Amino acid sequence: MWMVAYLFLGFWSAYRILVFSDISAKRGLPGLAVAGLFVGRLGEAAGTLGASFLTGAPLIVASGVVFALVIALFFSLYQKIYSPTINAEEMEKQRLLEYASRFKLSPREQEIFNLIVQGMSNTEIATALFITESTVKFHAGNIFKKTGLSSRSALIADFKLRNKS
Repeated sequence: MWMVAYLFLGFWSAYRILVFSDISAKRGLPGLAVAGLFVGRLGEAAGTLGASFLTGAPLIVASGVVFALVIALFFSLYQKIYSPTINAEEMEKQRLLEYASRFKLSPREQEIFNLIVQGMSNTEIATALFITESTVKFHAGNIFKKTGLSSRSALIADFKLRNKS
């Protein structure tokens, strides 16, 4: 039994350190990490005290309930903190795809368009896609014709203007 408790407390301690450190770094509040770790240590002390009063089946039931609550809290907090970054990446891909389909860009032109919007040069695009620089220039010219724009900066500005969040 003590081994299960040790593993659980070890998981909870590592989880708490990672979550509070990550949240405090993202929000620029280093005191939040310290306060969170302190509250966590108080929780461990309260749990240890509670475990000394409970024995046998009540201890197992209480431990199971607390474990289930911690797991539920972990997943809800994880989704709240990390899912928005995943969604932002997916939204950017969707915006690129919508812009490319609006002007009927070919699949290769879409690849080149995506890299142009990222600010890559013709040489960098050629290297990334394993094609020649003249092929990149050819496709970039087709993109400019289809969009009615004449430069990379105009293309990037048009993309950003049409896709304001």
